[in-house]
Amino acid sequence: MIILYSSTMQIAPDKRRPDKGRAEQHRAEQRGLAEDLGSVLARLYGFLRRSILPEQMSLTQALALGTLRDLGPQRVTDLAGIEGVRQPTCTALVNAMEAQGWVVRTVDESDRRAVVVELTSDGLAVLEAMTETRAAVLERYLQVLSEGEREGLAAAIPSLKKLIELGAEGEGLETWMRATTAGHARPVRTQD
Repeated sequence: MIILYSSTMQIAPDKRRPDKGRAEQHRAEQRGLAEDLGSVLARLYGFLRRSILPEQMSLTQALALGTLRDLGPQRVTDLAGIEGVRQPTCTALVNAMEAQGWVVRTVDESDRRAVVVELTSDGLAVLEAMTETRAAVLERYLQVLSEGEREGLAAAIPSLKKLIELGAEGEGLETWMRATTAGHARPVRTQD
């Protein structure tokens, strides 16, 4: 069936098949959003990292301290798995944090043969100072935005939290892999 509009010929979509053009357009829009979001978040992350991390602290140390605050004492092996580093790297990380007074090794109460790494009051104080600094830096820049722009950011927070949860649970990658391996894309997992 051919339909004419203002001297433009278009072929009407076949009702029995899904509209491939629309699906491709949707995938392209999703890809564009993913690229834009990734770029913006990477730049924001880099900016905040430079603004809030104390000079003597690495990003990996900051993340590990946050993990210990959020999840409680951890064995070095478990902490390594959570942070995505090898155990020898995590041991060195814990040694450096222990030297700064941010963590302490203690006996695991559930298995007295094991040792866990625990956040100290100094470690918690460093994390709280970083949180305060991050809030102050972001607040300063949020003041420049219009009310509508701030509302837009606030509206995006639940979706961003969901992305974080999916990534933390590994579902984001697994779901994406299931969806893309059924199609044409081949997922590649990279490690930092």
